[in-house]
Amino acid sequence: MKTIEVSDEQYAFLKEVKELLTTQDNRCTRDPLYCIMEKKRVYGLSEDYSSDFVWCRDDCEFKTTDDLFDDILESYENDFKQYIQDYYDIEELKFVENEVRKHFKEDLDECGFVFEDFLEEKDYRKVYYNDETEISQSANIFSIFEIDAKEYVESRQSDRLFSYAESTWRAKRMCKLMDLLKELNV
Repeated sequence: MKTIEVSDEQYAFLKEVKELLTTQDNRCTRDPLYCIMEKKRVYGLSEDYSSDFVWCRDDCEFKTTDDLFDDILESYENDFKQYIQDYYDIEELKFVENEVRKHFKEDLDECGFVFEDFLEEKDYRKVYYNDETEISQSANIFSIFEIDAKEYVESRQSDRLFSYAESTWRAKRMCKLMDLLKELNV
């Protein structure tokens, strides 16, 4: 049997490496290599080829119908009340915000017949999109250690980034190195 000399620091590192490789979650992936994936949203698609839509105005995207409703009240409250009054042919409108919000949400979520004209008149646009994921071009993190990827994601504090396990099973030398490190007698 051959022996090699390592410093105390190197020995401690090899122990840590073995522990990490034998205890980390492989995520049901053979010989995992951890990388960073990024969620991206591709806008401007046809309704037929999209997964969903958002309402936008002046490069502002409204994530929920409540956000959109609040923006309308903030920017066009009087016009909005007048539109409701005219649309439903009501002489005097008793504006109960919670009730109007409920009807607004139901209309936009189900059919959009009542309020879409008002929104388009006020330069709100219905923009269709698809969500996609791809390997992050800015992260450049590839590691045999899950913790490296997790720490990177945590340091970025972004809901668009997440760690992902690819497989190195075709990289014979990488697999052999990982096996060697797991089998060390440290």
